[in-house]
Amino acid sequence: MMAVEAARTALIDALDRFDSEGFGAHVDQALRSGMTIPEVLDLLVGPAQHWVGSQWESGDWNVAQEHRATAITSRTIDLLDIAAEPTIPGEILVTCAEGEWHTLGLSMVSQGLRSQGYDTVTLGGPIPSGQLLPLLHELAARCVTVTCQMPGNLPGARRMAATARESGTPVVMGGSAVTANRAILLGANAYARDIRDLARAIESVSVPAAPIGPLTHARSEGFEWIDMRMHSLAAGLSVPDKSLSTESVLDGVWMLRCLSAALLCDDPAIVHDEAGWQQRRSAAAGRPPVSAILQAVLTVVDEGPPIVAETLTQGAKEYLT
Repeated sequence: MMAVEAARTALIDALDRFDSEGFGAHVDQALRSGMTIPEVLDLLVGPAQHWVGSQWESGDWNVAQEHRATAITSRTIDLLDIAAEPTIPGEILVTCAEGEWHTLGLSMVSQGLRSQGYDTVTLGGPIPSGQLLPLLHELAARCVTVTCQMPGNLPGARRMAATARESGTPVVMGGSAVTANRAILLGANAYARDIRDLARAIESVSVPAAPIGPLTHARSEGFEWIDMRMHSLAAGLSVPDKSLSTESVLDGVWMLRCLSAALLCDDPAIVHDEAGWQQRRSAAAGRPPVSAILQAVLTVVDEGPPIVAETLTQGAKEYLT
């Protein structure tokens, strides 16, 4: 464990100095020491990249610095040497949730699977869920993996799962926004905790997969209401009487998306986490507190089923005053 912690610290130090060669050398050293590619990705590269995100969130780094460090991580992952031919029949389609632009996880999933003998087809970014169906028919994929890093994109993950399972293709889901309980409501056939768990999850599903069923929990009515009206609700945040800055409107749209996800997953903690994140970022940037954004969102959802406003209030009650 001490060796893993030391290696992780070395990777973070390299990213802090934007040292691409040093970062790659530390990854290579970990592999030569006997760590597998999934272990390196889960225990070293993933935590180092989370550190990069925390630097931006705290205001210590700007967007350019975050992108520069992420590019170093991305290049290193892409250069991992996977020379062996696939040994496991059937292609795995590697994609992310509709709307999810944090695509580093796609490279991690693909390289992790290829290192274990799987044949992967990786989509380089998000696609509309409707465009997944013809691709699945063309590939006859054995399975689809869907990653989701941002909670506001969880409804997009469900749309991807619904499309995949419409073709009979099973879905394995993971990513920092997904939990085992959420994966069930999102329509996944299996949940993968991390890269090391992917093979187990893939081998646990069978073909064909049945279409996903309807939501039946108490918040599902609220999800269906907000999901059908997302564009008009988001537009309502920018009307003059809301008095929100352009940045605050964008934050309000993300709060709406996280509220939709909370209703979908029957989990107000999604709203709580988003409100806390926005509050921390606002404090770091010297901007107004998140309470004004929450009040604006409450106003635009006022005509919806009571469970919508109740979920927002329950999740963000400590930030509303």
